[in-house]
Amino acid sequence: MSKGHLVEVTREDLVGEYIGQTAIKTRKVIEKAKGGVLFIDEAYSLARGTDTQDYGREAIDTLVKCMEEYRGNLVIILAGYTYEMNSFINVNSGLNSRFAKKITFPDYSDAELLEIAKWMLIKQGFTITIETERAIAFAINQRNIKGDNTSGNGRLVRNVIEEAIRKQSQRLIDSGDKENYHQLLPADFGFIKEQVNIYDLLNNVIGHQ
Repeated sequence: MSKGHLVEVTREDLVGEYIGQTAIKTRKVIEKAKGGVLFIDEAYSLARGTDTQDYGREAIDTLVKCMEEYRGNLVIILAGYTYEMNSFINVNSGLNSRFAKKITFPDYSDAELLEIAKWMLIKQGFTITIETERAIAFAINQRNIKGDNTSGNGRLVRNVIEEAIRKQSQRLIDSGDKENYHQLLPADFGFIKEQVNIYDLLNNVIGHQ
């Protein structure tokens, strides 16, 4: 690439509200990205529905045309959930032929999600005890549905943590505790010890000995 820069956009950056706006808007984005990489997140939203007032398909047609015009000086990456992208890529025959390279990223394992959770918590200034780590592992294991990317992967971890922090805040308010704001307890993650053999959970979910 002649420049090597990155331009990241979504549907809103490409699609206009009125007839004729979308092609112009999309071309401006492409001109900005020319010489580098254009990354379109949630690209399948460009093919949203069949409403004649939806101009997403005009953006797709413009992208396909410009890919040929700027061949050799523009990289376009389309990103999105696997199922939706498989349908989207067939909306325009030019898409499937021009995007020959498809990469599927596997879901994170429970162990990897736990490491992400620990990193997020440490970054926010929380201390993590082994009991809290076990509670996080339990919460992740209960909510991470294998093979179902709608569970959110990394977003799932963020949701689990934010819910725990809200529960902690209420707990501290109710108890009048003003000192332990940096600690999250197993109960903040909805963990009840009697529900599960925690040592089996550690061995099976996160591989601790």
